[in-house]
Amino acid sequence: MPGIRLASFDTEGLALAADRSRVTERLILQALAVGETAADVVALLGVADTAALDHFVDTLYTATGRHYRHTLLLGGNDPEGGHPALLAQVPIVHARSHRTLSFAEVGRTPPHQFEPGAAVFSRDCLEVAVERQGRTLSLFVCHFRASSPATGLVDDLDPERQWRQAEAAAVRRIIEQRFAEPSTTEWVILGNLADQPEDERGQPDPNHGLGPLFEDGFAVDLVGPVATRWTCFDLRTNRYRRTDHLLVSPALARRNPLSRVDIIRAGLPWRAERAAVGRYPRVGWLSPAASWHCPIAAEITYSGEGQESGGK
Repeated sequence: MPGIRLASFDTEGLALAADRSRVTERLILQALAVGETAADVVALLGVADTAALDHFVDTLYTATGRHYRHTLLLGGNDPEGGHPALLAQVPIVHARSHRTLSFAEVGRTPPHQFEPGAAVFSRDCLEVAVERQGRTLSLFVCHFRASSPATGLVDDLDPERQWRQAEAAAVRRIIEQRFAEPSTTEWVILGNLADQPEDERGQPDPNHGLGPLFEDGFAVDLVGPVATRWTCFDLRTNRYRRTDHLLVSPALARRNPLSRVDIIRAGLPWRAERAAVGRYPRVGWLSPAASWHCPIAAEITYSGEGQESGGK
């Protein structure tokens, strides 16, 4: 039965010097953070283009000795914010962007300034399958709509939160159409979902934007409670949050009851004082830093069986 180590990292913009022959301090810190995950497959968020991705792969190898033979970037709906991408040491045998999926197709009302035919994903849901020992595992790499910097709202009236609910419903729809029995097949959703199902005190948040992914036990989050398992520091609101997720199907959760998600905090700026760890060399109070988000990583085993398509 194959084992594979998965990681996700919101780079908040993969650093790239204007002169691509140079390597910035931030790029080195990002490489160190990814290297520490020791992952076979890394979902990277906030990647400008393939040139930036290739430059990062070279920097990662130089800084850490880790080499990813396979890379993927299909391009999403927010070039300025960057695209979801993938680094893999195992073959990528399937890839598909869902950037054109619309609010109408998901049955959700779009924000008032958009038409029903507008794209539901503010960036993308990147569907891929990776293979190890002849068996495949389906991954859905996501980067959801964040709350507006102008308001920092995180309540039920937040239009961005309502947008995230539509994105979550869209991901569930994709998986339900992909697999005849989603609860008994094996798949993973990973990335920055820009919300959390509970507040910082561990109390359930009934209005969170990820409801469709958790309703009826559809997916299981391996990361854990936000109070101790936070993954990012929001400088606007001075809050420690868990917006980076690794969700697995119920079947995969049953197969991996002891799987633990590692949260890599050494690349955070020192301003994130709750991170009681040392930092990489040259990390500053605010900058340079790898990101305000932490890479997350986990080892899982999977069977690769029962992955039949249930739809298109």
